[in-house]
Formats: sequence, C-alpha cells, structure tokens
Amino acid sequence: MNVKVVLTKDLPNVGKAGDIIECKKGYAVNFIIPRGYGRIATKNDINNYQNTVKRKQEAETKKVKMLQDIKKFIEQRLVKKPVTIKVKTTTGGKVYGSVTHDELREALLRRIPQLSVFTDKELRFKFPDRIEQIGKYVFDLTVKAQQGGKTVEAVIPIFVDIVSISKAHLKSVTKD
Repeated sequence: MNVKVVLTKDLPNVGKAGDIIECKKGYAVNFIIPRGYGRIATKNDINNYQNTVKRKQEAETKKVKMLQDIKKFIEQRLVKKPVTIKVKTTTGGKVYGSVTHDELREALLRRIPQLSVFTDKELRFKFPDRIEQIGKYVFDLTVKAQQGGKTVEAVIPIFVDIVSISKAHLKSVTKD
C-alpha cells in the first residue's frame, strides 16, 4: 500500500523539501517520518502542492516567452541605439580603472528592465577581463530559462558604447 508524504527536508535521491512523494507505507512509517524527513500529506497539502507546481510552470512559460520577446527587442533596437556607459577617462581616452561586469549589467538593466526577472545564474556575459578604452563593443549575453525540466537558452549580441564624460578627454578630441 502506498501513501503520500510531504517532505520537510531534502532527501537525497527522493525529493526536496516541500515535494509530495508517493512511497510504500513501510518506508514512510519506518524511515521518512521517524527521521524527520516528512509527514503524511493531507488533502490540503496535496492541493497546495498542485497549485505551487502550476504557478511554477506558468512562471517558467512566462520567462521563456519573455526571453523570446527580449531577444527580438534587443536585436531590433540595440543595434540602432546601443547601451551607453559613461566613464571618466584620461586625455588619450583611457578609462580610469576599467569597465566592470557589474557596470555593464546595471546599464543593461536600466535599458531593458524586463531582464531583472532573470537571476545572475540565468544571465551571463561573455566579457573581456578589462575594458580600458572608450569605444564601441559587442558582447554576447546568454540568457537561460527553465521550462518543464528543459533549459531554453538564447545568445544575444549586445552593442555597448563606452563614452567619456571627462573634460580632459573632450579637450584632446577638439584639438584633433
């Protein structure tokens, strides 16, 4: 005879906390429940779990749809008007310090706020170690979303324009 059990702790090779599993009554009574890994599931637990699974699937579907929309938006708009990062520079156009991954991420999120629904693990930049000169750059942004256990991934080229806000650089440009 099988019973449904709500796991209260992660149980390796069985499930994670909050999951409802179906197992033999003996396994539940002799192992899972006495060791504090779970308890017998009530109808309310089962309904809540099903609602949670449904909401998670809807969120995954929404993220995948958003990923497709963002990819179209970036491909259509950012080519014409790239993401701009303003930095302080020396007279030769050399950036004080360097442009960091975080600065690029912040500039991109200001331009495309919809990307904020993706976690740091889901948004990855192919980014050189250091950007020390002003100019135009192209980076690959990899955006991942989960849907039904599958990973949907899009690699999108991001056009970035790094511009100087320093008066010293502006003076050297006007002399040329």
